[in-house]
Amino acid sequence: PAPSAAPAAPDDGHDRALAEAVAGVESQALATLLKDHWAWTLEQDPIMATRLGDKRFDGHLRDHTAAAEKARQAKRRALRAQAQAIDPATQTPADRLTQELLLEELENAITSEVCRFAEWTVNARSTPITRYNRLPEEHKLRGPADVDTLLARYEAMGPAIDAEGEALRRGAADGLFAPAEAVRRVLGMVEEQLAADPSTWAMSKPV
Repeated sequence: PAPSAAPAAPDDGHDRALAEAVAGVESQALATLLKDHWAWTLEQDPIMATRLGDKRFDGHLRDHTAAAEKARQAKRRALRAQAQAIDPATQTPADRLTQELLLEELENAITSEVCRFAEWTVNARSTPITRYNRLPEEHKLRGPADVDTLLARYEAMGPAIDAEGEALRRGAADGLFAPAEAVRRVLGMVEEQLAADPSTWAMSKPV
C-alpha cells in the first residue's frame, strides 16, 4: 500500500514544495492539478521527497509491489484525464505550455508502461545499495523524530528489496532480462558490500 502521509505540520516542507510546483501559474484549475501531480510524485518517491525538503514521507521507501505499480498506472490515467479536461483556450500562453508539458510527461509515462522496466531493469547507478547507502547523508537528523523516521526506513529496507526482487522474478518468468554486463556489475556491487565489515557500512554509523 502507498505510504500514509504524516499529519500536516507547519514545518514539514509540503506546502513549500507545492508552492514551488505552481510558481507563475495563473490558472486555478491547472494549479490544482499540478499540486495533485507533484504531491503524488513525491509520495511515490519518498527519498526524493526528503531530499527536496518535504518530510511527510520520511519514514517510508518507494513501494515496488505489483499492486503499487498498478495503482500508479491508474493514477497517471486519472491525471491525464484531468489535464485533458482543461480547455487550452482558457489558458495564458505560459499556462498552456505548462499544460502541454504535463500532458507530454504523463503520455510518455503511460506509453512506456508496456516496457515493464521495473521487471527487468538492473542498473549499477540505481540499486538498493546505491540508494540506501546514501540515506544517512540525505536523511538529515535534526531531532529525535528524524532519528525515528530514519530507523523506520532501515526496517523497511528488507521488504522493499524483496519487492524489487519479486518484480525481477515476474519479468524473468516472461523472458525479460537486463543486459548481462549490467547484471554482472550489480552482482559485483552486492558481493563487495557483503564482503565488507558491516561496521564500515554507511548505515552502521551511530545516529
